[in-house]
Amino acid sequence: MKNDDEVKEYRFLTYEFSLKGNVELPVYYADHFFDKPSTEMNSDLMAFALGLELSSGLEAKDRSASVLKLLREIGCSNARVNEAFNRESTIYSTDVAIGSKQWNGYNIIFVVLNGAHYGNEAAANVMLGTGGNHAGFMIACDAGLDELRSFIKDENITGKTKILITGYSRTAAGANLAAAYISDAIAARQVKKRIGDIKLTKKDCYGFSFETPLCGYYNSEKGMVPPTDSRYDNIWYVTNPDDPVTYVPTRNYGFVRYGKHYLIDSHNKEKSDRMLRYAKYYFGEKTAKKVDMSKFKKVPLIGVKYPSEIYDGYLTRFFSTLGTRNYYHENIEDDFVRFVYVMFDSPSLALAILLRAGDPISLLKALHRYSDDKEKFDEYFRPIIEPAAISNGYAKDSESILNAFYQIAHLVRGYFKDGIGSIVTDRYIMSATVNLKILIMPHLPSMTYCYIVQDSPYYDIPAELLEQGDDKFPHLQLGGASSDKE
Repeated sequence: MKNDDEVKEYRFLTYEFSLKGNVELPVYYADHFFDKPSTEMNSDLMAFALGLELSSGLEAKDRSASVLKLLREIGCSNARVNEAFNRESTIYSTDVAIGSKQWNGYNIIFVVLNGAHYGNEAAANVMLGTGGNHAGFMIACDAGLDELRSFIKDENITGKTKILITGYSRTAAGANLAAAYISDAIAARQVKKRIGDIKLTKKDCYGFSFETPLCGYYNSEKGMVPPTDSRYDNIWYVTNPDDPVTYVPTRNYGFVRYGKHYLIDSHNKEKSDRMLRYAKYYFGEKTAKKVDMSKFKKVPLIGVKYPSEIYDGYLTRFFSTLGTRNYYHENIEDDFVRFVYVMFDSPSLALAILLRAGDPISLLKALHRYSDDKEKFDEYFRPIIEPAAISNGYAKDSESILNAFYQIAHLVRGYFKDGIGSIVTDRYIMSATVNLKILIMPHLPSMTYCYIVQDSPYYDIPAELLEQGDDKFPHLQLGGASSDKE
């Protein structure tokens, strides 16, 4: 571990999906991390930004407890959260935590958009809108900007300022869009008008987004500023090539990300092996086994080596089948938004529908068979969907679920133009089918954490500790209620 007396270790709690509970993790911070301008790669600040983001994803009665504790411990005596943090989540809500401190003649403002563990906001992920930036992700962006503006005003913050904004997954998109908006304001010399009465330069605005979906909109024919323009050099977006979330919605609709790309080198054996050792140390043997991507099965004669190949091939074909963005918005979006809301709110409903349909292959065959006749489709699927919706408390949503399935049926027919029998020759579907359990693992915050902290020397773990069992790690404090101690 690097020796630096100013750098302190802080502990925070975050929800870990593979463990179905909160786990305690370390994060390292010193104000001098901000010595580097935002346009330079800053592994130490990036690792801290990720830890700060993960601290906002907590499962507890007070889900803001961990992020507020961390902000206050690093010196933000005025740390607070927006109203959404204390309410039940909705499609239109986003948890935002914020705090500031003074250092070396600067105000440092930390803006945290919770995307590490959230709820019904997931439905906004399929809310594309009619044009421009992704409408659902703009909800997260606007929530962060609104809180930033009101915080600067309420705290009477003026003078030289540094801003760090961070997000994960859904809010990685929100943070990326918000950082781009702030960067545009800086470029236009309109910070006071758009953000607040502060002095802010590009080198002092730090945007970090992790496992970032495509979120902004760019059309070169409309004279728009390219997402790689130098004005966005202060923004860093992180993706794992095997994370499916980072491939959606689609570049075909003009969706982009702003700034500089930090690609996790997950196909590098040395890096991936080290990630597994870190996963075992920080999260335990159970998580390490789940995030072991060497378990990805390479189907004979198909030739798919990594999940990234599935997403490149499958999603390109999927979105070409889906049609234009306008078609999606006008014919599919409303039902899909409600469908995702319900399925995310009640995973047991999805399972109930699948069990009534038989199995995934039987469901695909039925979707394909009845996709060209709405009356026959309803006749077949209504007895499957309605009872499942009623038994799970979503009777009023059964029609939206039915309509969403009908749109999915059209996609299935469009994808399998040569008949459903072609499923056995589709290299992407076959590879995905035998690897279903492992495909989503690269989106787990634990995997991202174990890759990102490798680049900062403060997280170095002695080799002898990496080989010990879970019982040797007193820091591994798992428990859904542990956050209440804060």
